[in-house]
Amino acid sequence: MSTFSGSSMFGLDELHLIARGIGKHVYELITVANLPASQGSIFYYTNEDGTKNTEDYPFYINRNDLKSIGENIVKSRKFIPTSFQGSFDNVIEKTDGVRHVDWLDILLSCIHTIVVPYIQDTSAKKALISLVKGCALSLQWNLTEHVSHQ
Repeated sequence: MSTFSGSSMFGLDELHLIARGIGKHVYELITVANLPASQGSIFYYTNEDGTKNTEDYPFYINRNDLKSIGENIVKSRKFIPTSFQGSFDNVIEKTDGVRHVDWLDILLSCIHTIVVPYIQDTSAKKALISLVKGCALSLQWNLTEHVSHQ
């Protein structure tokens, strides 16, 4: 990658690309029921005639279930290891002040355990679980600076 500037760039990738990028995007996909119709419709499929298909949205979770997800995130806080740096607040109700590390913790710890059971579409469930596993795997890599002694 031409923009890669060494191992110090890994933190940027981890927090900005995976946490804020993927974690926040998954959040937006699952919370369309909480958005005004004008904003939520960007996630729905567009039919050939330009209308939005809201019936077959694979990541749809209704508002009551979203409320339960938020409550379950708060309830799970006491089971989260202290090594986690996130806050585990109810991000369904309030995203103000959510840090990049919080999006990462939600992606890696809450999506597959708390969110996926509420998704009805089997393919969407499998895709989200695979995405979370891929993100977790990518975060296990360690980059080191290799200095060649010639």
